[in-house]
Amino acid sequence: MPNRHYVDADAHDGWVPARPEPAGIGVMLPAFLAVDVMSSSGGRDRFKVLEGVHAGKTFSASAAHLKPGNPGYRGPAHLHYNIGKQRLNFAGGQVRATTSAQAPIAAGAHPVHIPDAPHDPATPQATASCATTGFYLGRGVPAAATNEGYLNTGRATAGGITVELSDWPALYRYLILCRSGDGKTVGSVDVVVR
Repeated sequence: MPNRHYVDADAHDGWVPARPEPAGIGVMLPAFLAVDVMSSSGGRDRFKVLEGVHAGKTFSASAAHLKPGNPGYRGPAHLHYNIGKQRLNFAGGQVRATTSAQAPIAAGAHPVHIPDAPHDPATPQATASCATTGFYLGRGVPAAATNEGYLNTGRATAGGITVELSDWPALYRYLILCRSGDGKTVGSVDVVVR
């Protein structure tokens, strides 16, 4: 019988450390990631990840970092980004956002993925809540060790959307609980030039 839980990472800047089972290099899991707890022992829970880039893999983490039930997931996010106006609209409001002048995000619809790993926001002032969280905007798997093609804060990256640091917490709090139902994405963003 499934024992559905979610990663409770709010007090940890949106990320919780986890160890692959039975062995391997540790990873960071994002807040509110759905998991199925299989066993508990010695203050650690052993679980299978149900969504995101680690879906189907087994990990263990401190039992204090997993909570039972549903954290309040909502349906898919429908974002709208206007490059010319430098505004990104979402159900919770509007935020200021830019894209790289040299390599802007392409016009059209883009999936917004469940966060995969912490990213360096590259600014010392990035003390905003969950500033190391980015949402990949591409199809397929993001390139390893890069910030390219993400909806994030901190600095403009090729093919991505960068939200003003002070606006990031509101957008993050909205997106982190959205789910498309495919186990991979939180929604989509429609990008227009004007």
